[in-house]
Amino acid sequence: NGKRCSTATAFLRPAIERSNLHIGTGVTVRKVIFDGNKAVGVSYVQEANNVEGSVRARREVILSAGSIGSPHILMLSGIGPSSHLKEAGIENKVDLSVGKNLYDHLMFVLMYLASPESEIYEHTLHPDSVMSLNNLFQYYVYGTGPLATTSIEAIGFLDSEIDKNVTAATLALHFVGGVSSNTSKFGLSRDILKEVFGPEFADRTKRGFAIAPTLLQPKSVGELYLNITHPFDKPVIDPHYLEHPDDVKVLIKGAKIAEELVGTSQVFAKGIKCEGETANSPYEYGTDEFWEWLIRLTITTIYHPVGTCKMGSVDDTSTVVDPRLRVKGVEGLRVVDASIMPRIISGNTNAPVIMIAEKAADMIKADWNNNH
Repeated sequence: NGKRCSTATAFLRPAIERSNLHIGTGVTVRKVIFDGNKAVGVSYVQEANNVEGSVRARREVILSAGSIGSPHILMLSGIGPSSHLKEAGIENKVDLSVGKNLYDHLMFVLMYLASPESEIYEHTLHPDSVMSLNNLFQYYVYGTGPLATTSIEAIGFLDSEIDKNVTAATLALHFVGGVSSNTSKFGLSRDILKEVFGPEFADRTKRGFAIAPTLLQPKSVGELYLNITHPFDKPVIDPHYLEHPDDVKVLIKGAKIAEELVGTSQVFAKGIKCEGETANSPYEYGTDEFWEWLIRLTITTIYHPVGTCKMGSVDDTSTVVDPRLRVKGVEGLRVVDASIMPRIISGNTNAPVIMIAEKAADMIKADWNNNH
């Protein structure tokens, strides 16, 4: 029907009337409550009035707070690197590599402006016309039109061939049928864009398209840790983006492939200009030095963090949960979200996280049916 289906729509709403389900909103979990070595509940704070409370679990506590939230809660609960927790004034219950092994997908966006003489001019989306009455009518009545898409018209998965030992796709190209005037989601201010690319590209209100080279198998590994002076505040995230030189090489390869696609196609033969051509760069357009400069200036996360509660063998000191997602060293506590992935996958994380949850539900039921 042209609408995206969230996990809330697919799983939560159909079960919302169940007597054994209670949903609390505006609530922040502070830490896991233990009775000896067994997790028996969680403590929380109601954000609106700062009132603290707790919820008890008869069987297990399951953390699904994501790759940032789950390790944060574990460390506040005394599960994590012992030296770091001691520094934060938190008693260490289990010394585990919580918060390490942070992977993420990165991309940078190449914007191409189309002039009226271009063959594709009329086929690109104008930012100001996306929310037109006609498009709104198409979407709400028929579930079609531009608003029924993600704006990404195609994705190509490629082997960048930078590292012959990596067998998975290491590079993706996202193709967008328009240029965006909303740069804030990419972490780019219009002042920076205007300074670097000139006012024509800074406003991005004209017709055109975009190609976004995306790093799928980063070698740079980040971490997160507690704010030492205020542990309950948001954790400190050090993603180490582009620290490994191969990550930059992969993205440079992506830029060159994008340029080759545009430069060799008859469809783009006239009336197309890449924003990089007008860039105020100290390097010559199209050189490796230029692309690295542009990548480091405009790189952005696409919000796919994984790995901070790594799953694996109980004998592996880098892991946090075992293959059945149980936190090592304690009882009655599991983590079920993207943080358990040992490495990042070469694709979006949404569907795999749903799969992790489905598999976890089956394992939890099997464990309790077999043991009780």
